[in-house]
Amino acid sequence: MSLGENANLVQEFEESFQKSIAALTEDDDLMGKDQETINNTIEDKVTRFSDLARQLETFFLQKRFLIYNYKPEMVLKVILL
Repeated sequence: MSLGENANLVQEFEESFQKSIAALTEDDDLMGKDQETINNTIEDKVTRFSDLARQLETFFLQKRFLIYNYKPEMVLKVILL
């Protein structure tokens, strides 16, 4: 994953978070929507958010592993900060 893809992933993560919060807090006409549809929408948005969170975590863990292998002194500096 390149740096540009990472920036896009962060942006997608932020947008997904906002959509998840909006789905949980929106004051929509509940009488016009089926409860199952509402629950499915919320579940889909939270699932997308969770998937992107895992992808970001994987990216950061990969980078930390590379730093640890090639520049272990950098890991020590980060821990001390």
